[in-house]
Amino acid sequence: MRLPFLKSKNHERDVEEGFEDTAQDVDELDDETDEEDLEPGDRADQIRRLVVGGAASLAGLIVVAIAALWLFSGQPESRSEGTAARIVVDLPLRPEITRETSKDGSATSSPAGWTQLPGSPDSGLAVSPATASAFERIPVPDSVESLQTTPDPGLLEQGPHGPLPRIGEDGRRPLQAYARPFEDGGQHPRISLVIIGLGLSKAATEAAILRLPGAVTLAFDPYASDLENWASKARRGGHEFLLGLPMEPIDLGSRDPGPKALMTSLDAAGNRDRLHYLLSRVRGYAGVIATMGSRFVANGERLRPVLEDLRDRGLLFVDALPATDAQGGRVARELGLPRVIGDVTIDNPPNRAAVAANLAELEAIARRKSVAVGVASAYPLTLEAVATWIATFEEKNLILTPVTALADKQIL
Repeated sequence: MRLPFLKSKNHERDVEEGFEDTAQDVDELDDETDEEDLEPGDRADQIRRLVVGGAASLAGLIVVAIAALWLFSGQPESRSEGTAARIVVDLPLRPEITRETSKDGSATSSPAGWTQLPGSPDSGLAVSPATASAFERIPVPDSVESLQTTPDPGLLEQGPHGPLPRIGEDGRRPLQAYARPFEDGGQHPRISLVIIGLGLSKAATEAAILRLPGAVTLAFDPYASDLENWASKARRGGHEFLLGLPMEPIDLGSRDPGPKALMTSLDAAGNRDRLHYLLSRVRGYAGVIATMGSRFVANGERLRPVLEDLRDRGLLFVDALPATDAQGGRVARELGLPRVIGDVTIDNPPNRAAVAANLAELEAIARRKSVAVGVASAYPLTLEAVATWIATFEEKNLILTPVTALADKQIL
């Protein structure tokens, strides 16, 4: 008797591919079975066992195939746009999109909240990138006054790594050419807001461009991809923009400024080369903003050549680090470099209570000093709080001001 599912369909192929012994064993089993004089009951029982065994093997193969299909389809290359990949970033806070930490350390429910890991302020940050739905509660402004999107070729020169900003032959500066026009609001307090780190998250960057008023200044990370496209979208949305300038922080072991950061361990020539690399990443910015660099800014010997280069290129320098005791601002003033100093980091730490308190502090500074500058990241809760707060400016007699309009307006 021969059972077809035990017999190789192509004996010659079995021999060629190294399965000769298996094929021979199957043939011998068939021959032995034919020659045996089995009783009807024995023959039926043997057939039943063979059928059950074959079915079990087939089921096992199907399970393995399904598992393999599921495993390989879950690779990052096949993720849909809405699936959030996990990225590890070396920062001191950890986001929890739907939870907040209370004073006693317990977690409480809160939409789009962020929490600090209890007992580990210097741990890394595991980020689940926000999707577009996280920003849907922020309304889109009714009208947009677009800015020119094409960079002025007369304000560019070729550098070793790409185009660099420069002062035009007619004396025009990028700070003037790319600033958002602003009409002075008289004696009312003026507040500038700068949203930093843009370009790394598509959803967060689009939300900042589309959902915040044009008078909010945006700042792009120099390590982001497709910066020219983001810059064009920002100016179509009415926003002037700055370029992030990474510098060496004091806590370098827990905060990574990236491979092209300005470092105290480099000489002036080495830092100038890195500066020119960073400045060539995109065109059309009015200035730069240092969001990290407490160690570098405190080193006047290393800082001064960098600020001199920025001055000679007609740019604005914004120091977003109020904890540096305005060292960068003082050196910039000595050199004649237009400067702005951040007063408050709005989302430090990034939870709702802190953001609300920091916005209140920023408002108080504006009323006391006439001008104030706040710096924030594009977290969903931050953008929502900022947009809601800006909507109250008219009744509070506050003026939302592009950061370029506050150049050299602060008393240091």
